[in-house]
Amino acid sequence: MNDNVTLNDPGNNQITLASGVYFVSGTLQVKGNNPYISAPGGVLFIMLNGASFSMKGSGSFSLTGMSTVSSSQLPAILQPYASLLANMVFYDQSNSPVTIGGKSQITFDGDMYMPKASVTFQGNPSLNSSTCGNQLIASSIAFNGDPKVSFSNFDFNNSKCSAATKPLSEYVSLVQ
Repeated sequence: MNDNVTLNDPGNNQITLASGVYFVSGTLQVKGNNPYISAPGGVLFIMLNGASFSMKGSGSFSLTGMSTVSSSQLPAILQPYASLLANMVFYDQSNSPVTIGGKSQITFDGDMYMPKASVTFQGNPSLNSSTCGNQLIASSIAFNGDPKVSFSNFDFNNSKCSAATKPLSEYVSLVQ
């Protein structure tokens, strides 16, 4: 468990995170001009109450959700829901705002579940996905400043899904 984590690499180096579940109780911040942070083995960030996430600068954040989450990796209260957390990158139950800005690039192969958070894209960030049917679930999503958010690599039409897993409906809907 980490209170505050800042991933900041001023050079052109790669920071590789080990596979596993990360609990954040403070601030998870990615910043800098060239950091490349990846987690190819699969990660799940659980943002505890009061935790926040922000990304600024022009770095890249490439995350893959864990294909399976073992209940032994979770606190007792979440253990019955381990199967629901598979392929999830962020599980955020806080109501802290999430900011993705600058010319940052986020590639996530997994879901971002932030039902109480206000997610703001500002500047010219890029959100990408290379797998089937990822979701960003948030309380609200805003585009501020020069909203040139690139969803060009995002699989809205589920073309990367197999016929067995392809959803019957491909409509984006707002729910309350």
